[in-house]
Amino acid sequence: MKGAIGLFKQYAKLKAAKALAREERAKLKAEQLAKRNAAVAFAIVLLVILAILSKDCSPPPTARFLLLLIPKRNREHLIGDLEEEYKTVVLPQFGKFRAGMWYWAQTLWAIGPYLWVAFKKALRWAVIIKLIGG
Repeated sequence: MKGAIGLFKQYAKLKAAKALAREERAKLKAEQLAKRNAAVAFAIVLLVILAILSKDCSPPPTARFLLLLIPKRNREHLIGDLEEEYKTVVLPQFGKFRAGMWYWAQTLWAIGPYLWVAFKKALRWAVIIKLIGG
């Protein structure tokens, strides 16, 4: 009988040790999960803040690209001046939507003369080709 009781005690100790190990692993896993969740939450908050800051401060990218159609000697200060006025005056006073409309209007006003010259040249070439019989 002593052998059976000894085996039973060993089995009970082994079972208790396994349960303790399982509890410790679960506790460790919960701690790691909590740390990871905190890190993920922090990263998400940073990304949202960066997105808000970048969206609220930059003019429309397509309009900025169109300004690159202006010859370099004429656009050197134009782009910088427009962006500065956009960020410091128009955006705080009128908000993102109206500031974007203002930037687009300024862009079209600035590239208009260059587009008109290009249109007239294209029209001249079309007339010449038509006269030649092409």
